[in-house]
Amino acid sequence: MRTVINAQLEAFRRDDANAAYSLAAPEIRSLFRTPGEFMRMVRTGYKAVYRPHSVRFLHHFMVAGQPVQPLEIMTAEDQLIVAYYVMQRQRDGSWKIAGCSLKGAAATSV
Repeated sequence: MRTVINAQLEAFRRDDANAAYSLAAPEIRSLFRTPGEFMRMVRTGYKAVYRPHSVRFLHHFMVAGQPVQPLEIMTAEDQLIVAYYVMQRQRDGSWKIAGCSLKGAAATSV
């Protein structure tokens, strides 16, 4: 799961829409029909994930049978955000990202 998330974060860093889009689960890809649409959504709604200053993986857990991988993200603006990645195992055994939810923390870097 970490490998897939890291690969998508790296694709965002390179502005590689095709690579980032390919790591999303089929349900997510169906919402955003093209890699360009997907990247526009990430740039506007998920800036912390699109351009993190630093990332630290936390312990994953299960919710309703789906694994969730939380990441602690420090933004370029020194805000602490937790990103909850919902992961989905594919029929071929690979992992895809089935969703991401951002939650602000009550802390900033000093």
